[in-house]
Amino acid sequence: MSSRGSDSQILKTTPVISTIVKSKPTFENEADEIGANFVFGELFDEFLERFDLTPSEQIVYLKIYRLSQDMKNLTTGPIGRTLLSKLCNMSASETKNIIRQLEGKGLIEIILDESNDPTKGNKYKILL
Repeated sequence: MSSRGSDSQILKTTPVISTIVKSKPTFENEADEIGANFVFGELFDEFLERFDLTPSEQIVYLKIYRLSQDMKNLTTGPIGRTLLSKLCNMSASETKNIIRQLEGKGLIEIILDESNDPTKGNKYKILL
């Protein structure tokens, strides 16, 4: 005797056609978003090549760039070198040297904090 049972117990299935509901795009035109990201990526790659930035310089520059985006004028808020070095995962002395190199290449401007307040720090302005 078979464990499957008799032929009269075969299940009949009906194919189900499912539809995918697309959520409303965040941007008015998704093609514009994709194109903008592609253009930004291409320009940024060219920028990194043109200025021949080392990997460490790229990390510090990108972190300063990212921090400046919240301020809407490409200038960071006050940030101490110790915190910046932690955010970049490198030593404070290496970060200091890289900041000077980026300034020398004309990529950033250092706005010195002269308050002697340990809770504050320099500001950095993105020039390119």
